[in-house]
Amino acid sequence: MPTTLQLENGIAVTRTRNGAVTQYTAWEPSSYTGNHSVLTTLAVAGVERVYGDVASTRIPAELDALKSMSRERETRVRAFQAAQKERAYNAILEAFPEAAGGERDMGEIVVFAEVA
Repeated sequence: MPTTLQLENGIAVTRTRNGAVTQYTAWEPSSYTGNHSVLTTLAVAGVERVYGDVASTRIPAELDALKSMSRERETRVRAFQAAQKERAYNAILEAFPEAAGGERDMGEIVVFAEVA
């Protein structure tokens, strides 16, 4: 079962342990028709609701309107996605500083324990 901490800005960060692997993910309030491509349901402060993975925030309309396959669209979308991943990493580290040494990937941090 994951441990969930909610930050003052409303982002909820989960820590899930599975054997020697600990995975950290940042989530923000969303809905089934919301602004995220990855969703989950979390009970935070006794209230269950839908959250979206911070790193999976859909691109805003102004980026979506750029010409498909253009260099400008590619550059701006990649910058947006990188910023969302950085938001997620920052939230994870605020909630769980012990994750600092973990591997960052796709907006999540994974820590592998030493196995003797």
